[in-house]
Amino acid sequence: MELKIIFLQRVRWLEASDEVIMKELIYRDLYLIRKNLLITFGIFAGFILFGLIGILSAKYGNIAKYATDKQTPIEVMQASLYFGLIGGCIVTTGVEHIFSLIKKDYEIHWHDYLSVSGKKSEVIVGAKYLIITMLFLLGLGIGLLGLRLMQVISGVESTDILHSGLGRHEGPLILILMSVMLLLVGNESVLMQYIYKGKGSKKADAIIAFIIFVLVVGVMAIYFILEVNENAKQWVLNSLKYLSAHVAILYITPLVFAVLMTLACFIISVRIVKKEGKRV
Repeated sequence: MELKIIFLQRVRWLEASDEVIMKELIYRDLYLIRKNLLITFGIFAGFILFGLIGILSAKYGNIAKYATDKQTPIEVMQASLYFGLIGGCIVTTGVEHIFSLIKKDYEIHWHDYLSVSGKKSEVIVGAKYLIITMLFLLGLGIGLLGLRLMQVISGVESTDILHSGLGRHEGPLILILMSVMLLLVGNESVLMQYIYKGKGSKKADAIIAFIIFVLVVGVMAIYFILEVNENAKQWVLNSLKYLSAHVAILYITPLVFAVLMTLACFIISVRIVKKEGKRV
């Protein structure tokens, strides 16, 4: 009787529409990574809490009470906004759970089962990339709300990372850029899992490590140049003032880039999975 029930459930699942299959795959994946996501959101809440404690102390607490000058509380509140930036990025790092999930799918042959089930590769792969996109948008949205909350409470708009060249837009734009970078790394990691079929690869690890290295070193180099080179600093500030007049472009460009990169990785992944199905 139990075998009959399992067989009937399997038949119904295989006969379901693509939309139903994708929805079920998304539910299944989210269920499997639910604990990791809860930990991620907990870390995000911790960063926001630490930032708020710093802001409240600088505005109403001991820092405000014992500060020797008026600038110190402002600097503390600006530094506290960093917790909002980092917290927003923490949620976006949830995309890493997806490529770990793909690896496990290959190991337990769940991916092989899906490949020969007759379901479209777009559905199989699309579920993973939809979750990545949802986590990216969720992380970005929560991060921006958390950052804005801290800005409103502190009364400080700029993080001063770029020497306030973009004013109140500085924090949100930096958060968007950092989130897009994390999404880029996540998409590349997922693509590598499909290319190497969930198996460890030194080449894949080297490519991902190189991308992270370039992004981190590039950001650090720009920040270092701004600190030590006054001419470069002035040039950057002038450029930022010019760009601030077209701030909508600064918001749209990285998001469009994120969409295009995700779409490109999705298309390549679909082609790989289609070839796997033909070989089987």
